Amino acid sequence: MRSGMTPIHVGVDKHSIIIDWDDGHRSRFLYIWLRDACRCSLCGEPSFGDRRIVLSELPNTIAPVSFHLNNQNELVVLWNHDNHSSVYSSEWLRRHCYSKSERENRRYRPTLWDGSSLPDIHPFSLLELKVSEANLYKMFERLHQFGIVFIHDVPADDGVRQTARLLGYLRETNYGLVSDIKVEPEARTFADLPEAAPLHTDEAFRVFPPGFTMLHAVQPSIDGQGASLFLDGFELVRRLREESPDAVDLLTRVPIRFSRLHPGEDDFLLHGKMIRLDPEGEVSAVRLGLHNISPPDCDECDVEPFYNALRRVDRLVRDRSLRIVRRLEVGELVLVDNERVLHGRQAFDASGGRHIRNGFIDRDSFHSRWRGLSKKLGYEENFHKIFPGAR
Repeated sequence: MRSGMTPIHVGVDKHSIIIDWDDGHRSRFLYIWLRDACRCSLCGEPSFGDRRIVLSELPNTIAPVSFHLNNQNELVVLWNHDNHSSVYSSEWLRRHCYSKSERENRRYRPTLWDGSSLPDIHPFSLLELKVSEANLYKMFERLHQFGIVFIHDVPADDGVRQTARLLGYLRETNYGLVSDIKVEPEARTFADLPEAAPLHTDEAFRVFPPGFTMLHAVQPSIDGQGASLFLDGFELVRRLREESPDAVDLLTRVPIRFSRLHPGEDDFLLHGKMIRLDPEGEVSAVRLGLHNISPPDCDECDVEPFYNALRRVDRLVRDRSLRIVRRLEVGELVLVDNERVLHGRQAFDASGGRHIRNGFIDRDSFHSRWRGLSKKLGYEENFHKIFPGAR
């Protein structure tokens, strides 16, 4: 058994069972927590993880009658209120220890980047991802770490669908499962125009924006223009916090009106926050599209600070030193974390024939596949990582 997974002593205090581990760590598990964690066939359904325990029937006086480590280093506890015997594997207990240090170890820690400190953007081929789970895992890891991945040799006809199947499921919106981005006689969004498209996260006007965006180059503009732009929104928030902590505080507190209008078809409007923080105060998501926000609906005292904060954000979004500039060539697909990485586009000639296909994947399916791969390939520590949660 790996170091840190072997208990060397078990004791109790008034409210907890205490385990000392072979690496010097000490875990405390409250009685109520341990009893609730039992997933034997009487307390839950081991095959799919749901539980049968009724919390209101667990008394405050719950405590062990006895406890010991068996020959498999499993913790065995006999409970006082119903004489139920619970068995916990030592590895499971260590993986779920909720001490401050262990919870810190399980936190999601992205690697931030800017134009001078680029992420690993060496492209994968679609074929190598389809035939090798090891390569697919590397792609998941890179997307998890940097929020952006490039894939080449993606076929024009159903490349978005093929890529989506590796990560999860395509998400259908009012634009369909897969949409085409090219110059249109009657533009519905900035994407349908040849002018520069501002950096943004997609679909900020939705209650739940898509988790990941795919942009597949079916045909680049023949004039050589129309390069794509990418910016790490987490790095933007880090810099914003350095220069103005009050701006970050305000943008995590005051909702913004994000909107999208298609006359006669759809009228989307959402009051959402631009920056979401995790319980430790670190950024876990951004919702950012300065081109589709409306004047704020907030207290008068927040109006001027709100605009001051947005000006700071706008300056950072326009800071060329933060960007990746990359022209997508034929068959190249970029996959970005849509709650982290902003994307945009430089202008191009309207007659250039530029054609991009777009699709969305929700992040729950990505995380499910990532955990499954981690477990299958022996990266058990990843299986217990904590991902950014719901809003």
